Amino acid sequence: MRLLHTTTLEFYEFDVSRAPWFAILSHTWGTQEVTFDDMCGKRAAIENRKGFRKIVGFCEKAREADLEYGWVDTCCIDKRNSTELSEAINSMYRYYARAYECYIYLSDVQVGGDESTLELIRDSKWFTRGWTLQELIAPTRRRLFDANWDPITPEKDGVGIDESLSFAVGVPLDLLTGNKLPSDYCVAERMSWAAKRETTREEDMAYCLLGLFDVHMVAIYGEGGKKAFRRLQMEIMQTCSDQTLFAWRRAEGDVIYQHYRIGGMLAHSPADFERSRGLSIWGPRYLAPFSMTNVGLHVRLVDVTPKTPELDPPPWWMRKETVTAMIQCDIKDEATGQWQGLAVYLEPVNNTAVRINGSFLKAYRRTNYAKWHPVPLAVSNGAPFFDLLVLEDEHYALVIRGRDADRSRFKTEFTSSNPEICERDGFESARAKGEDESLSPGVPPPPAGIASSSSGLNI
Repeated sequence: MRLLHTTTLEFYEFDVSRAPWFAILSHTWGTQEVTFDDMCGKRAAIENRKGFRKIVGFCEKAREADLEYGWVDTCCIDKRNSTELSEAINSMYRYYARAYECYIYLSDVQVGGDESTLELIRDSKWFTRGWTLQELIAPTRRRLFDANWDPITPEKDGVGIDESLSFAVGVPLDLLTGNKLPSDYCVAERMSWAAKRETTREEDMAYCLLGLFDVHMVAIYGEGGKKAFRRLQMEIMQTCSDQTLFAWRRAEGDVIYQHYRIGGMLAHSPADFERSRGLSIWGPRYLAPFSMTNVGLHVRLVDVTPKTPELDPPPWWMRKETVTAMIQCDIKDEATGQWQGLAVYLEPVNNTAVRINGSFLKAYRRTNYAKWHPVPLAVSNGAPFFDLLVLEDEHYALVIRGRDADRSRFKTEFTSSNPEICERDGFESARAKGEDESLSPGVPPPPAGIASSSSGLNI
């Protein structure tokens, strides 16, 4: 990593694991920021910039704490070098965790007046930016400063700095005091901390969360925020079996909700997790692995679909009703304090099943994104597990193209081999006859030796 000498303002290179104690700056970017190139050029050309004065103020505070080095993201990264930029993005959380002190600079706050510290700081834009979340959580020591580099001291209000920040940001106090680590919280809750935050570049909304989940991925600016966030979720899948990754929903009145009528199990952004707090994953004995394949998400859920005893349910591979599937996590009811299961709604993709590891799995799409289905634990006891495939948008598009191609081939082959039937009854009647006789490639017969039920595969 590249550190800035707090006296000479010269750069020095260190291995992060062997770097001396240093201060680190957390701030929001503004106008006239100073880059690595600027710092390497003529000093007189940048001395009057706001960004340079911010660096000078930071270095003065570091020297007061007897810290010889500091790190500032605006000038300590050569952003023209894509390799260095990607390395810095993936190492950012480590930098802030390794620092001796983190100086939180609130450029839109000035100490003075009778306001309490919380009233003073809670409207700062620093609390709305994506990158500042990990810059808050990772350090072990934090100091607050206003626009004039005057210290903000919450202790005068009878609370500590961690308490004030926890209340203002909405992250657990135990996380800021070091009593717990980010990994002590489920995936959905960690996502919820970033739900109301924003970044200038849409891809950064995924990249700024890498450290919270201890994953790494290449930064690809230009891929779009949705693709970047999808890649982040894929990386998280590789490291844990926490199904709260699927425990997200959208508000009915949300404008973006119009795009969430039906789709896959992966969220589009951290904003989808705004209401995903108070969750707990199941114990290890109940957890099942899940993975994203090139045909969809292969996952095991619990079928808690209400049953109608009078009716004989259809075989699993021909089910068409919406399924209520419980994710392997629980949620605490705010009114009663009781734990409940958490289920989502899945709609089957008609006439579509995929063979994976020798078994046919029915394909589904998630629907009704605005709602969860709370499940009393007594109801979930004894409910059957079933393996299924949930299609993301690109998988569904591929399935539809393949199914349409199969139908076209079926029409050509059946018409040429059964002209008298097609002439008498028409193609649709012939197709229906073929489906009844399992001639259609879109509806596979049940695998031999596997029992079928209304709840799917009983494995």
